[in-house]
Amino acid sequence: MYEIEDTHIDECPRSYITPQSIELIQITNRSKLAKEQTGAGLFGPDLAKYPSKFIDVLTTLERERIKTENQRYEAEDSERSN
Repeated sequence: MYEIEDTHIDECPRSYITPQSIELIQITNRSKLAKEQTGAGLFGPDLAKYPSKFIDVLTTLERERIKTENQRYEAEDSERSN
């Protein structure tokens, strides 16, 4: 049994990674790079013009980045305490 927060599945989570998932992540990475280098958003400044799947990917990736960073901070604090 595998666990992903807020879900219950009976198979390996890797099976949920589709070619479309990978493509969306690559698009978000390119968008982030373009924004950092030029200041321009991929679909312009109005989020209402962004595809909803793209927004979902952006928010999911950011949420996971924050969770990972928080876990790293907690592990570092735990090491310092010992």
